[in-house]
Amino acid sequence: MAPVVIATDGFRAEIGRRGAELLSLVDPTGREWMWHGDPAFWDRRAPVLFPVVGRAANDQIRHQGRTFPMPQHGFAPEAEFELVEATGHSCRLRLEANAATRAIYPFEFRFDVAFEFSDGALRQSASVTNVGGHALAASLGFHPAFVWSPGPERTAYELRFEKPERAPIRRIVDGRLAPPAGGPPAPDGVLSLADDLVEAGAMVFDQPASRAVWFGRPGGPGIAVDFEGLPHLGIWTLPGAGFLCIEPWQGHHAPVGFDGEFFDMPGVLHLGPGESATRGIAIRCGVDAPGWA
Repeated sequence: MAPVVIATDGFRAEIGRRGAELLSLVDPTGREWMWHGDPAFWDRRAPVLFPVVGRAANDQIRHQGRTFPMPQHGFAPEAEFELVEATGHSCRLRLEANAATRAIYPFEFRFDVAFEFSDGALRQSASVTNVGGHALAASLGFHPAFVWSPGPERTAYELRFEKPERAPIRRIVDGRLAPPAGGPPAPDGVLSLADDLVEAGAMVFDQPASRAVWFGRPGGPGIAVDFEGLPHLGIWTLPGAGFLCIEPWQGHHAPVGFDGEFFDMPGVLHLGPGESATRGIAIRCGVDAPGWA
């Protein structure tokens, strides 16, 4: 099925029905900012994560004494979403509980992913609503992959944080979130990017001080991601790959030693019947590095 296309003021975005995934983001100069999904490295571009972020303990969730198999990042990345609303500059896609989801996630839900161009940014939101009669638990997250040029100029790129990040990062070890280790990678708010940063896997900033980051080459245009309201941030790529994933999350991999009920997983949302929760990011492409201290 053809992607959904939205556009405004020279900006253009394409969104796939599979996974409500942002496939393309082009600025008024014609520059593409999204990774192209080369299967030699990683064939996705910006999956939306739901109802888990990362891997659940033993790749399964526990609820009321029962266990349910759960794939990494949940089932949303592979699900077909329904287009429920579209204008020239915005769209909304929806996934609802069905027989396939109930087999691995015993909750009644409605999950909406919306995109809108507004105030010079592409705003993406994810909303989960409990449409059942019992409490619901869920995590959600964003996983956009932006172009990071391979080659000699690769090490000229940097990730700038809104604020100094003085806490040590966490890593994923054998599918589990390990305790903080090592020194802070960006105590002055600037992370110089190189492949050796990710040889040990994703960098996880747990409760970062910043609510926004900027990615690019100093002196050139880059991409800014605002993630107000999302308490965790993953940074990931593969050595030599032409992308950097900037991943704001609500929730994360099961921590080392955790083997409890899904409701007790750190970072999960708890929603009563009829309740909803929304998290979102704003992407600004082709922007200069901000003057954060």
